[in-house]
Parts: sequence; structure tokens; C-alpha cells
Amino acid sequence: EKKPRVYKVNPHKKVVIALWVLLGLSFSFAIFKHFTAIDTHTIHETTIIEKEYVDTHHVENFVENFAKVSYSWEQSAKSIDNRVESLIGYLREE
Repeated sequence: EKKPRVYKVNPHKKVVIALWVLLGLSFSFAIFKHFTAIDTHTIHETTIIEKEYVDTHHVENFVENFAKVSYSWEQSAKSIDNRVESLIGYLREE
């Protein structure tokens, strides 16, 4: 007696074939792009930033002189008046 033929039904067969075709096409395209690529060279540019020094000597002198005048006074009224007169040069008018 002959055995009857058994056909296996695979519902994903078309999807698997489509995915293999897609893989083959993408691999072929990658090889094509590899051989037809434009040669490019990367240029690494370096820029030298020069330091710029700012003279703050005048600012330091201004602050030191202001501190000396502001904090050096005695308890007498004349000393306080002299201090106020000296500070007018350092403070701006409002």
C-alpha cells in the first residue's frame, strides 16, 4: 500500500520569501554603493585662539583707594565730613 502524500501548509511561506528577497536586494545595493562611492577626505581644521589680556590694574587701584577712603575715618565730626567729601569722587550722582 502506498502512503498518501502529505502536503504541509505554511502560511508564512510568502512572507519568508519576501524577506529573503528584501535582504538580497539590500545587500546588493550595499555592494553597489560601496564600489560607486565618491572618495571623500576628511579635513581636520584647527583654529588657534589667541589669549587677550585685559588690563585690570586701574580697576584694582580704584577699588583699593575706595576701600581706604571708605574705611579709614575717626569718630570726630570733621573726620566724617572729610570722608564724605572724599567719597563724592567715587560715587555717582543719582
